Amino acid sequence: MKKSLLAVAVLGAFAGTAMAADVTLYGRIDTGLEYVHTKFKPHTGDKVKTNKFNMMSGRNTGSRWGLKGTEELGNGYKVGFILESGFNSDTGNQSVAGKLFNREAVIFVDGGFGRLYAGRQGDFTQGQGSVGLIGGTSAFSTSYGDYAAHATSTFAAGSNRDNTLTYVSPKFAGFGILAQYSFGDDGVENKSNNTYKQQVYAKTGAVETVVDAKADRHAGLAATYDNGPLKLMLIGDYVWYGHDNPGEEHKFAHDVDNALTVTFGGSYDFGVAKVYGGV
Repeated sequence: MKKSLLAVAVLGAFAGTAMAADVTLYGRIDTGLEYVHTKFKPHTGDKVKTNKFNMMSGRNTGSRWGLKGTEELGNGYKVGFILESGFNSDTGNQSVAGKLFNREAVIFVDGGFGRLYAGRQGDFTQGQGSVGLIGGTSAFSTSYGDYAAHATSTFAAGSNRDNTLTYVSPKFAGFGILAQYSFGDDGVENKSNNTYKQQVYAKTGAVETVVDAKADRHAGLAATYDNGPLKLMLIGDYVWYGHDNPGEEHKFAHDVDNALTVTFGGSYDFGVAKVYGGV
């Protein structure tokens, strides 16, 4: 009973704050007409001639709409939220099926200590979201899909991750620190029930222990420098991969090697030209 009363009190307080917040509706629609002429089949080199004329969503940047708002708490502190949904403008479908706010769904607290985000958000090597940094390594940022050497087609691209905490420090003489941890993706199915195990045993006659499937976990750390014409970033990402879900071709789950990605890049503005680079 005490827990129920507490939950009601918290929800009531949040509802009052949300009504008082400064809320903005924003978005963009990107629709393009695409003509493709093909002489050879990709990968095989076989001669084939095709001509296609299509309507495509997101030729430059992804179509999206969102809500964002803040509430001043006084003494330099504020709370806020960002809800952003991607969609395909040519069909009206969500860009990620089953997730309304697939691009970002966070609340944050801002103050002299920096900013703390909580919710679904992109990691540092992602082009989407409030903390994506990878766009600063290319003149095309993360735009134009597969038709330009943009950041996520050149470097290891990140992901949007559920259940994530991100800390962004204040800037000190141009330097900043960002840290992030994801507790796991809610969309991962966990086949750990006894019925499933018994079915596997019946088919194979094996007595080994079936390894439970689990969600990926992610941690990231980044350092940035932004002072005058020079902008730099150093990003480290580590992913603890969950176990593969067993299937007919694999009777038992197996571990996938964890992944470490290190990205360094930035830009320098010479006035007449701006140079980007990264590794």
